[in-house]
Amino acid sequence: MSEKQVTYSLSFEHWLKQNFTEEQIVDELIQQGYADDQIADIQKLYKKKRLDERTRKGFIYMGIGSSLGLLSCLFAIMGVLPELRDFILYGLTSIGIVLALVGGYFVFE
Repeated sequence: MSEKQVTYSLSFEHWLKQNFTEEQIVDELIQQGYADDQIADIQKLYKKKRLDERTRKGFIYMGIGSSLGLLSCLFAIMGVLPELRDFILYGLTSIGIVLALVGGYFVFE
């Protein structure tokens, strides 16, 4: 079973790099001699892997955005670099909010 799992992960990476559609994936699996029930299982695993990667990327974006928002808030309150106060208060906060929202989109879509 572990050999099949390794083969699947190599195939998954190939499909991701080549941007295969579902029809192309099914055609390739049929050419490799997989049965219909195996093809359905492989498709489920592939979709789960893509969803897990998207969710992981979303959490990373949300973490970076929330950290940037917190830092901008702390820097504005503490008065670090008073000549850049407006940029810290409005610019970094806006960037942090946008990153957090993009991350939320990846997680919840």
